[in-house]
Formats: sequence, structure tokens, C-alpha cells
Amino acid sequence: MIRQKQRTDDKSAYEVALRLLGSREHSTFELRTKLLRRGYSDSDIIATVARLTSQDYLSDERFTEAYIRFRLSRGDGPLKIRAQLLKRGIENSLISKFLRNDESFWLTQALAVDRRIRESPPVSEPHRTEQELRSRRARRLKNRGFPARIIATVLEGHSDLNQD
Repeated sequence: MIRQKQRTDDKSAYEVALRLLGSREHSTFELRTKLLRRGYSDSDIIATVARLTSQDYLSDERFTEAYIRFRLSRGDGPLKIRAQLLKRGIENSLISKFLRNDESFWLTQALAVDRRIRESPPVSEPHRTEQELRSRRARRLKNRGFPARIIATVLEGHSDLNQD
């Protein structure tokens, strides 16, 4: 449970929420959590969220779309994106609505990430074996949130493109 601290200023929950939403989109869960941490009462938070939602300043759909776009630009895969959205209080049905379920799209994304991995200079071990390089690439793709089937396809199709 999130601890509620004592309110120390006169700003309304609505004003604080508007300021938070001015910096970036938030999920309803994130906004509620931040307001609760700032010491606002449950009734103030419920009223603020209802008001912001009715004014279309707060939208889980808009947040989900923006968040997916941002994570795609960073090279994250579907597993990581889904997990992060669930952590932020977004329902599975909403995630499924916006997160592509197209294996060829994710393969293209994984290939782009793998290309960046292969082009990055080795840390301080220039004499890695082919298996070590494959393992490094697989680990990085897994950490980015790509499914095992996509990782296997990337590694099989590009094993001859390892670093020298």
C-alpha cells in the first residue's frame, strides 16, 4: 500500500494533476498514485480523475498509444512493452488494442536492434568466439523484450554477420 503523507501546500489535486499531465501523458493509475503520495484524499483524487477524464485531459488510450510509440523508438519488444504497461495499470484488453500482434513487424524491429548490437564496439574483449557473440546478441534481444521465437529467427538468419 502506498503511504499517504500529510498535505503541506494549498494547491488543489486538480492543479497538481494538470501540472503533471503538462509534462507527459500519465495513466489513470500513475496519476492516482502520484496524487496519493502527495497526500490528497481519496475523494479529492476520485473527483480530480473524473474531471480530467471528462475534459479529455486524462486518457488511458492516449497514454497507451504514446507509451508504445516511445518504447518502439527505444527498440523495445512486445513482451517488455506489455509488462511495463501492465505495471502502469493499463488493462490487457487496451494493450492488445494498440500493441501490434504482427510477427513480421516484431521481426523487423528485432533485426534493427540486432544490427545496432552487432555494430556496437566490443567492450574490452576483442577475441570473443562466435558462440559468445551469439549469446551476447540473444541476451540483449531478450532483455529488450523480444520473444524467443523472434530471437531464434534473428540469430539463425544473421549468424554470418557477426563482428570480426
